[in-house]
Amino acid sequence: MGEIITMQDAILKKIGLKVKGSYEEKRFRIEQFCSYQGITVKELFRILAKEKKPCFIPLRKFGVELEGGIPCSREEFAGILSENGISAYATGYNHDIVAKWKIGTDSSIRIEGLTPTEITSPQFIGMGERAGFKEIEKLLKIWNEKLNENGTSNGVNRTCGGHVHVDVYDFSLKDVFNLQMLVYCLWDLLKFLVPPSRRNNHYCNEIQPYHFEDNFKVLKGYPQDRYLCLNFNGFSNNLRNVEFRFWSGSTNVKKVKMHVVISLCLVETAKKKTIWNLIESVDRDYLTIEDFLDFIGVRGSHPVLKEVKEFAVQRFNNFVELAGADGLLKKEKIYKKIKEALKEAIVGILNSDCYSSLVKDFLGAEDLSEKERLSFGYALRISEKIKFRFDEESLKVEFPLKSSSNFVRMEVKDGEIICSCRKFRQEGKCIHSEGLHNVLIVLGLFGIEGNSRWSKIERYFNNEEEVNGVDSEVAVGA
Repeated sequence: MGEIITMQDAILKKIGLKVKGSYEEKRFRIEQFCSYQGITVKELFRILAKEKKPCFIPLRKFGVELEGGIPCSREEFAGILSENGISAYATGYNHDIVAKWKIGTDSSIRIEGLTPTEITSPQFIGMGERAGFKEIEKLLKIWNEKLNENGTSNGVNRTCGGHVHVDVYDFSLKDVFNLQMLVYCLWDLLKFLVPPSRRNNHYCNEIQPYHFEDNFKVLKGYPQDRYLCLNFNGFSNNLRNVEFRFWSGSTNVKKVKMHVVISLCLVETAKKKTIWNLIESVDRDYLTIEDFLDFIGVRGSHPVLKEVKEFAVQRFNNFVELAGADGLLKKEKIYKKIKEALKEAIVGILNSDCYSSLVKDFLGAEDLSEKERLSFGYALRISEKIKFRFDEESLKVEFPLKSSSNFVRMEVKDGEIICSCRKFRQEGKCIHSEGLHNVLIVLGLFGIEGNSRWSKIERYFNNEEEVNGVDSEVAVGA
């Protein structure tokens, strides 16, 4: 007799939870899940009945920093919050992580007639009442009430930002790289979710290709500059979080909710998908804001996700119209960005101490020897001159020789690298094959797994020229 599947078991399976226990325990976990999602059990049933693959808000810890002005002293505002059941205290400027709201200072905020303030939350999870987004809503309501009592219509201006920190406890170097690549490649869509004052602002600079080189120079692959739209300093100093710095300051609940939900969904997406998955999911030669939101899971009938999507699309269209733009991101531009980042990453790895971490991520291998590192360095120094081409069965490569204008020929087939040089024929290995092996790992880091993807960016390396035929025996003396 087969195992009897109860309704609770079916629901738990569909929302991705495994619970062994009594009926009451399973019911409690379902109700807890709904609380985290900010929905009722009835709303969950409707979502599951309507959608085969429903989307939910990722249950990662997060925190917010809200910059703006308050119509009283920081001490008084902390007292008002505490009186209303929100644990808070006044402080200066610091990065201490505590279980209370911090009402602190920030010298970058300049707002006339109000006390410049950075309001920092404790860690939250989900959209619910208990340790969730509902407490942020409650704080924003009190903040707006105090502003209204003071006769002030707005508590923020262009000097104010909104930052969202998201827990990435389970991220590897590959995942960090992937998140950075998503934000970098999709910036021409993301930038229209924020006002012009937050685009390439000094405190939230746009990611540039050279930041992919910096990734591999500092602290096992994480950038030091925290004034980027995406800041990984929290990851590199073992706090295991990333900070989205490009959001604008706001006391609007819907706006702050959009900031939090999109940040959470971007992080979760980077753990599971790459920029190539988005490109290949759309048949057109361009991407829209709806394509982006659908890709990261801000879609479906989930009430919170639906609200966020509608608000984000409306906000995006408003800023696109103000800019006189079309709001479309051409795939061709993404391919160029991937190529630029790849070239910089290759240079960065050459000068870093993190290559062994990459090998472990991809192959589970041990640390590299000095000889292996040198062969990798040689490969990268001339990597821009390497010529690739794919056919149906293998990858064919021409590798420039260090001492002449000749090439060695290599072929990658069935996971094996075969080189035309004398040393490889005699010993079965050489500096060229080892170097190519390592370069291929870098390509894997960029999600380049074969002809269909490589051909999209190949033209930017080879200037659309055909690979010249070279007799393999020319390179025998390599």
